[in-house]
Amino acid sequence: MHRGSFASSATGVTFSRKAAGRTLTFTNLRREQGHLLMDDVETRSTWRALSGEAIRGRLARMRLDRLPSTVGFWFAWKGFYPETLVWKP
Repeated sequence: MHRGSFASSATGVTFSRKAAGRTLTFTNLRREQGHLLMDDVETRSTWRALSGEAIRGRLARMRLDRLPSTVGFWFAWKGFYPETLVWKP
C-alpha cells in the first residue's frame, strides 16, 4: 500500500491481488468518511484498503485473501541482511 498523505498511520496490511479468477490492479487510494479506499481497474470495484473488502461494484462483498506480513525498519533489515539489493522501478 502506498502511504502517501496517509503517513499519520503506521498501519500496513498485505493482500493477494487475485479475486474472482483474475489479478487485480489497484489505483486511486483515498480517504472517504474515515476509510481508506482504493479501486481496481479490471472491475471498477471499490475496496476498503485496510480490510480487503469490496464495498461497491461487481465484486461487492468479496474479500481479498490476507497475506502474512510484518512492518520493519530499513536500518534493521539491512543490519541483518547486508547483501539485500534495492529494486528501483
